[in-house]
Amino acid sequence: MTSQFSDLRALTGARGDVLDNAGLSDGAVARPSSRWRTRILVPAAVILSTGGVLAYAARDIFQARTPVWVAAVVPKNNGSMAAADIDHSGHGDGSKGGDGSAAKAGAVLVQAPGWVEPSPYAITVPALAEGVVREVLVLEGERVQAGQVVARLVDEDSRLQLRSAQAALAQRQADIERARAALATTEAQIRVEQAAVTELADEIARKRDLVAIGGVSAGEFRRMEIRLGALEGRAIAAERATDEARSVVAQMEAGVVAARVPVDEAELRLARMEIRAPAEGVVMVRLVEPGSRISMSSTSGDAGAMSGTVLRIYDPARLQVRVDVPLADAAKVGIGTPCTITSEALPEAVFQGRIIGAVHEANIQRNTVQFKVLVENPSAVLKPEMLARVKLHVAGMERGAGAGAAALEGNESGIKLLVASAALTKTVNDAATAWVVEMDGSRAIARRRDVRWVEASDEGYAVVVSGLRLTDRVILEPPATMRDGARVTVVGERAPHGAAAK
Repeated sequence: MTSQFSDLRALTGARGDVLDNAGLSDGAVARPSSRWRTRILVPAAVILSTGGVLAYAARDIFQARTPVWVAAVVPKNNGSMAAADIDHSGHGDGSKGGDGSAAKAGAVLVQAPGWVEPSPYAITVPALAEGVVREVLVLEGERVQAGQVVARLVDEDSRLQLRSAQAALAQRQADIERARAALATTEAQIRVEQAAVTELADEIARKRDLVAIGGVSAGEFRRMEIRLGALEGRAIAAERATDEARSVVAQMEAGVVAARVPVDEAELRLARMEIRAPAEGVVMVRLVEPGSRISMSSTSGDAGAMSGTVLRIYDPARLQVRVDVPLADAAKVGIGTPCTITSEALPEAVFQGRIIGAVHEANIQRNTVQFKVLVENPSAVLKPEMLARVKLHVAGMERGAGAGAAALEGNESGIKLLVASAALTKTVNDAATAWVVEMDGSRAIARRRDVRWVEASDEGYAVVVSGLRLTDRVILEPPATMRDGARVTVVGERAPHGAAAK
């Protein structure tokens, strides 16, 4: 008995230890203390962390952007071309400043490779309709005149379409003739019915007084009035038939106009079976041959038989060299810089030229900027895609007076950078602040630049002595709240107020 009591006390003590360890007292209900952590705290933490990650990733979407207009920094040779002569798309007027550029050329600034291309570009001779090429009438190197037929397409199906459209038009025209004849018949019927009504109405008016004296019986007179009502009804019916006939004629006339459209389309398509040169020039490349199928809807990369291009022509008297100038030397040259050009095709010939345009986008892989050099009096031996070597020379300068000339005295290349005056926030003396647009990945941000400037002879521009590069794009009329590193949206590029825009 004593051993059993000892065992019961031991069991009761063990149960008490378990309850104590669980934090429960006798008579309390056991609740799982960790359930609120797993069902509330952990999901809430996951949701909050996920929302934070998404908000951080989308922070650029909610960040305000300032819309701005920009302008390119314009290179200019002292004493050469004015800023107003510069096309802001990167081209210059090739007809200006041709005389004396070679005579004024000085020391070599830069030597760079390039290749010959048409100036300002090659001309595409397109097919204006789909079809199969029947014959090509010119080959590479042949000269063509404006409007000359250079190729023909198979045109049998176009001729059949034209005949079908003409037949449909003829049928519409016959229908309208029948409708007009029916209208004429109803109009004549109206006149007949109206004459009968007039005749019977006159007879009734004359015999009305005879009824009272017995000259005409009342029954006969009544029958005459009934016939008059019937004749008037027929006249009204004839008028309505005439109105209907007129509407039919109008509908047929509209049908004739609609039927002429397929005829005009078929005639236009038949005319386009002959492919004509849009301008005079020399065939640079032929992209189709007899049997090629031309499809306007294809997205293939074949620029010949698939995209509609038949030939490319160019003017051999207008050639240019596209030259890659290293970024380190790009600031030394600008619009109007005189050049000498050589080619392996004519090793002993030296051609004169000048820079007429710059591409306002650097090549990040080659670390170069492209310039376009117009070739003056090119030889017939020079052809597009020939390699060339270009030497860019110091221009013969005329030093001006005043602060501008003094500021540029040390510029041996004679090149100055023009910037829109509206892009400068002038402070004291020759110091100013300019804001440029830089790309941080896919984001456009504003960066502050401290520049030195002098007055320029070109209206709307200032000469930047230091602080800007040739490839910079400056913000026009920057807002007073602009801060360094702010996100901006480039609305577009335009010339400053007071400058001549191209």
